[in-house]
Amino acid sequence: SQPSIERACNRNMRVFLILALLQCCLIMMYCVLPLFELYLSTVNNSNRDSTTSSSDTSNNNKPFPYKMLFPYNANYGWRYGLTYLFTAWAGV
Repeated sequence: SQPSIERACNRNMRVFLILALLQCCLIMMYCVLPLFELYLSTVNNSNRDSTTSSSDTSNNNKPFPYKMLFPYNANYGWRYGLTYLFTAWAGV
């Protein structure tokens, strides 16, 4: 019912909308870039020659969206996928 108040609120909400969109972009980068890193590391590992042994322990650490410590080994199988989803959701 107050046009001047409505204009002021819309102007303030525009700033909030821009900040919220930038924050969403940052969160998406944190969640997607480790998957891109994981993909590149698997492509690089498949292109190595067969002289490297499969027991190389340097490739056991997979990237997560946020650096966290877990009371279990989260780098294998379904535990990695579930932990990745949990850490991404926790970041959001």
